[in-house]
Amino acid sequence: MKDFLFSIKFWNRQEYSGFQFKSCCLPDEGRELFKPSMEIFLYEMKHMSNKKRKNIAILKYQKGDHRFEHSNFHEAVHSYSTSLKAIESLSGYLSLGVSLMMISEFQEAGKKFEIGLDLANQYQDKQFQIVFLINLGQTYIDLGKLSCAQKTLENAHAICQKIENQNLSKMTLLQLALLRFIQGLYDEAIDYCNLVGQFSNKKKNDSNFAKSLFVKGVLLMSKGSFEDAESILTKGINQLENIQNSYIEARLYSQISQLYLLKGNIHQALATAKNALKIFQSVLNPQGEARILGLLSAIHFAMGHIEEGDQFLQKALDLDRKSGYKRGVIRQLLMQADVYLKRSQLEEAYDSFRKAHEMARLIGHKSTLLTTTPMLAILARDMSESERISVLFQCLDLSRKISMRVQEIHILLSLSSLFNTHEKLDKAEEYCK
Repeated sequence: MKDFLFSIKFWNRQEYSGFQFKSCCLPDEGRELFKPSMEIFLYEMKHMSNKKRKNIAILKYQKGDHRFEHSNFHEAVHSYSTSLKAIESLSGYLSLGVSLMMISEFQEAGKKFEIGLDLANQYQDKQFQIVFLINLGQTYIDLGKLSCAQKTLENAHAICQKIENQNLSKMTLLQLALLRFIQGLYDEAIDYCNLVGQFSNKKKNDSNFAKSLFVKGVLLMSKGSFEDAESILTKGINQLENIQNSYIEARLYSQISQLYLLKGNIHQALATAKNALKIFQSVLNPQGEARILGLLSAIHFAMGHIEEGDQFLQKALDLDRKSGYKRGVIRQLLMQADVYLKRSQLEEAYDSFRKAHEMARLIGHKSTLLTTTPMLAILARDMSESERISVLFQCLDLSRKISMRVQEIHILLSLSSLFNTHEKLDKAEEYCK
């Protein structure tokens, strides 16, 4: 800690401000995290007095970066932790937190981001404050702390405006849009996307404008405005002709594929998903690749290719498990449960929901728990109807308390279905409304 505080005296913000933070993306809810470049870390180490500890910190950090780039996130966590034990650094806490997010260890990631933010406040370094706040806001979303997420992201945006950092400002607005999406406030979310578009002024090389089109397309799909969504997503693809951003290109193709699937254009959905898969494979992004394999599974099921659908779903599960991305494993398990429900294989569906529930409980992923808890109650053989209804009401209260409106709607529909089954039609109609 002495070395860390000593280095503050020599921190030349003007010299370091030219260094770039790397963008690290995850395929769920538009997660985009910031990780420091090696140049930023080495600049932090520049004025450390203990050469032996400094050399250990640099060596372990470099090893962490190497492991991170090769998707060995568990090992990257170990390397960054060892670097921090040698010498505390803002880069170390930021990289460790991002690595933990890559394996869905949300609670631990949040702790590292909070410690790093405190140290950034000691530095009075605005850029590090912003990136810690953006990363922390997304962690709070996963943990179901949506009000904390909103305050954190709004604080980040306020600092962006103060130092006139338009790039980080646009990234913060996109994360606020995604937060509103999770809260079911689609029109407010679209307003944030439009703001990003205005700030970007449709620059040919602005990837944030393409990202805003992607998010806006997702929102329009959620509202059922399929034609508008297709127009916006296609516009995003065209925008990328001037930008080298494989990740957002693959995400746009993935979203268009899902749109085609919803519209019943199965063969177009298949061709577009294959394009997305090739891109994710070319940039060695296992989480993105697994998501597309899950999408290909859904497309094959829609085509009536049951065996191929099962195979793609298993590949997706295996890949997410291999990379340690628990959020992806949960997504595939929920999809598997849905498949079993459609086949009336209720015991198998219950088992998939149970596995997803246990993993979500371990990592504290609230939205999944609000999905799995009602379904486990509905499918449980040893639960009375009054007990099932009681569980659903508890979930309903929690969804309202933490402002997860999408989950709230699903729970209300489940309650309506339960009451309808028992011919309590007035109650069923009330909750359906």
